[in-house]
Amino acid sequence: AKEWANRYEAHGIKSLLAFPEDSDVFSDRSGLEAFLDREGIKMPAFIDEQGRVSQALGAPTLPSVIFLTTGGIAFVRSGPSWFEGLELEVQEFLRKTDPGLSLPLP
Repeated sequence: AKEWANRYEAHGIKSLLAFPEDSDVFSDRSGLEAFLDREGIKMPAFIDEQGRVSQALGAPTLPSVIFLTTGGIAFVRSGPSWFEGLELEVQEFLRKTDPGLSLPLP
């Protein structure tokens, strides 16, 4: 996730991770920070206690990742398999605005 963030942030995509409160790992901020450190994740993250923030941003379930650009919310991925096919989706999104954009292989 750290490499992914570094790779696409230069193209104007920021990400925000939202996790449910309903597990031991994510029951408080210190548990979340320990998880992020252990996994090497450098993206902003928060515990969405009742899922309201995620739902307001268009994420139907948790965990979720919300992708933002200067124009607002680009897209949202949710659920336990949110990472599957993600890099290809990000690249397709970027190529909509710049079809010739040189990007690494997913």
